[in-house]
Amino acid sequence: MQRQILPASPKRISASVGFGDCQPIAVEAATDAVIWCCDAGPDIEVRRPCDAFFRGNLVAAMAAAGSGALPALPVALRDATRLIVIGSDGLMAAVKEARKTTLAPYMGPHVAIGSINSPMQCMLKEVCARCLQRHVDPVTGRPTEPVFTCFNQDQNLDAVDFPNLHERLSMNSVLEKATARWIAHLRERPAPSAAAGGAPPAGYDAPVGTRRSAER
Repeated sequence: MQRQILPASPKRISASVGFGDCQPIAVEAATDAVIWCCDAGPDIEVRRPCDAFFRGNLVAAMAAAGSGALPALPVALRDATRLIVIGSDGLMAAVKEARKTTLAPYMGPHVAIGSINSPMQCMLKEVCARCLQRHVDPVTGRPTEPVFTCFNQDQNLDAVDFPNLHERLSMNSVLEKATARWIAHLRERPAPSAAAGGAPPAGYDAPVGTRRSAER
């Protein structure tokens, strides 16, 4: 997106894009280079000479890029001054820690931002406080002022308390799993036939237009 907004900008944008099932998405227009990586499924076709494909997880792909194992990339990992990490809390936590360990030899001075997926409810910007994200000082480890994620989703990756975020995201896990199974169950059942005049099966929610016609 930055390259589209600032076409004359001297900044170079590289993206590491990971998929569980290797379904490609057109992101070339917003980047100078892309590392397509996935754990399973068919390989992703590389459509530009400046891009690369990597079989594995995102951290391993970044390490491969930093070590020179992906020579086609025109943007060196050591030259990256901004990292924007988007994904699950586990992925963002893994990148946060890897920058200090396995990726440390390949990184230069940079700022790391995480697009945090805290639980949300009202979406009204600092009203219900359900999205409050705990932060800790990366040097002292002491808690600092929390952040309303619905107001500022992009946060300092090193300050985010990821164990706390993981626990909060797990609060609704039972309800989410039950809802997912119920939706899957309804999708497996055939829709009622209006011509047959039969009553809809229990739990079936007919389309809005169908309900209105029946009510008339």
